[in-house]
Amino acid sequence: MKYLFIVLLLIAGLTACQQQESKKQTAPPVAATQDPDMIVAIGKIEPELDILELAAPIGGIVHRVYRRNGDSVQKNEIILTLDDEMEQLRLKEIRASMETQRSRIELERKSIRETSLNLSNKKALLEKTKRLVDKGAETRQTYDDLVTEVEVLEANLEKGRTGVVLEERQLNVLASELRSAENELAKKQFRAPAKGILLENKADLGESVSQYASYASFAPAGALIVRAEVDELFASKLALGQLADINTLGSEKLITKGKLISISPFLKKKSMFSEKTDDQEDRRVREIKIAVDQNETLIINSKVECNIKTRS
Repeated sequence: MKYLFIVLLLIAGLTACQQQESKKQTAPPVAATQDPDMIVAIGKIEPELDILELAAPIGGIVHRVYRRNGDSVQKNEIILTLDDEMEQLRLKEIRASMETQRSRIELERKSIRETSLNLSNKKALLEKTKRLVDKGAETRQTYDDLVTEVEVLEANLEKGRTGVVLEERQLNVLASELRSAENELAKKQFRAPAKGILLENKADLGESVSQYASYASFAPAGALIVRAEVDELFASKLALGQLADINTLGSEKLITKGKLISISPFLKKKSMFSEKTDDQEDRRVREIKIAVDQNETLIINSKVECNIKTRS
C-alpha cells in the first residue's frame, strides 16, 4: 500500500510538469504582448539623401588636407589634394609651347602683311611698265621680270597664309593638350560633390590613396531622418503618415518626434542594426523612413528607438 501511494505521487508530479511545459509551448511570443496601438522599431539617425562614400578619381600620395572630420563644406570646395608636381610641370611645358606657337603665328602674319605690301607695289609697277612697253619706252625683258616677281610674291603670300593655318592648327592641338593636362591636375584635387558635412576623412597627409577607393564619408546638407526596421509580425500595421516618438536607445528620454514617410514594399533579413553574433538572421523585417523634427541634439548614425503610433 505504501509503494502504491508513492507511485501515485510520482504520476501526479509528472502530469503537473507536462501541463506546465504545455502552457509554456502554447504561450504567445513576448513581442505579441506589445501595446496593440504601438509598434517599437530600432533605427538610426541618417541624412535624408543618405551618407555618401566619396571615391578617389585617381590614386596618389596625399599632399595637403584642407578639411577635417565634422567640417562643413560647400559644393566644389577642395577637401584634399594629391601630389601634383608632374602635372604642374606638364602644364608649364604646354603653356610655354603655346606661347612659342603664338609668336610663330604672329611672325607669319607679319610676313604675310609685308609680302602683301610688296605684291601691291609690284603690281602697280607692272601696270606702269606695261604701258611703257606699249609705248616703246621700256624693254619687254623688264616687263617679264616684273611678271615673274609678282608671281613669286603671290606664291609666297599663299604659302604664308597656308603656314598660318597650319600653325593655328598646331596651337589648337596644344590647347587640347592643355585642357587634358588641366583635367588631370583637377583629378588630384578631391572636391565636395555638394554642400554638406565631412563625416570622416579617411586619408591623411603623406598617406597613399588608391584609385576608386573611398577616401571620405560625406553627409549632404538637408534634413535628417530615421531609417528603421520593423519586425515582420507588425509589418502589416504600418501606414504612411503614422506619428512616432523617437527616444534615446535604452531609455524613455524623448529626443524628437516624427512621421512615417516611406515604407519598403518587401521584407528582408534582419541585418541593418544587428551587432550580436546570436541575432536571429532568419527573422525578416520591413524597412521604414521617418521624417523627424529637426534639432541640434540629433547626431548622425546614433541608434534610436521609434515608438510608432498605429492609431491617432
